[in-house]
Amino acid sequence: MDATIVVNRLGTVEEVDEGACTLLGYSKGELVGLHGSELIPTEAQPATAASIDRIRLGELPAAQQGLLQCKDGSVLSVEVHVQTCPNDRLAFSIRRR
Repeated sequence: MDATIVVNRLGTVEEVDEGACTLLGYSKGELVGLHGSELIPTEAQPATAASIDRIRLGELPAAQQGLLQCKDGSVLSVEVHVQTCPNDRLAFSIRRR
């Protein structure tokens, strides 16, 4: 995987690795505290939110295709693997497509 991002139950980014910083063009300090929706292009936000809800319910496979928006505004096509973590957190392992 190229990057890992962990969000809490409210969707706030709590942890990132160096790969996430490099992939998205943010520093760790800039990423931690953002809402995950800020990393999704506006047009993809409704579908992404619905997919996350369905993954939490076990209705979709943990691997999905998606889009991420970088700090510079560019959009990346990615494959995302989602794992549930303690305290209702989600870990997103991301690979650029």
